[in-house]
Amino acid sequence: MRNVTVKSVRPDNYTYAIVISCCGFELGLQIHGEIVKVCADFDLLIGTNLVKMYGEMGKLSDALRVFDEMPDRDLVAWNALISCCCKYGMGGMGFRVFCRLFAEGVGTDELAYATVLNLGGVVEGMQVHSLIVRSGFSMDRFTCNSLINLYSKCGIVHSAVRLFEEMPEVDEVSWTSMIVGLSQSGFESDAFKLFGHMHLMNFNCLNRDQTTHIVLVHHQLY
Repeated sequence: MRNVTVKSVRPDNYTYAIVISCCGFELGLQIHGEIVKVCADFDLLIGTNLVKMYGEMGKLSDALRVFDEMPDRDLVAWNALISCCCKYGMGGMGFRVFCRLFAEGVGTDELAYATVLNLGGVVEGMQVHSLIVRSGFSMDRFTCNSLINLYSKCGIVHSAVRLFEEMPEVDEVSWTSMIVGLSQSGFESDAFKLFGHMHLMNFNCLNRDQTTHIVLVHHQLY
């Protein structure tokens, strides 16, 4: 980067975007300042990488400011900002960003849904679930697992069980989330029955998952 600028050859937008994605925060700030001087607008790649840079450093207000200044935003940019909110426990902010995404008609995907569901608020999670149903989005296993995990952690076991039973295909995350949710909500015998059913279904990829073992032993189900 220094060699490029010393020779009075201005880096292009692609160069700026690549450097931002791999430099430290202090250098990133300097590059951002240079971009402001020489670029009228952030292009999509520069803007998204700046959002990630600020977000990963916990500077969410700066990440949001850059995001709002972007002339164009795609789903990658939206997901980057929501993921940063999730990483630093800013559930309310992440949910508001998601609602903006939805209101602006940006096409969502399973990553956007799963990320906002992992923000952890049960009320927000139920609202997202309602949006998923109303929009006709076909829930993939990733999204279903996030909902099962959310409902299980919040003690809304009947909703988690219904989702689990409606899934056309389950994986180790589905089984473990459901078993953990049942046991932590006081349904120890149901958790143990489901654990047994998992093995009757020849679901061997779990290899008696360590997390499941810890929960079952903790509740003295063996």
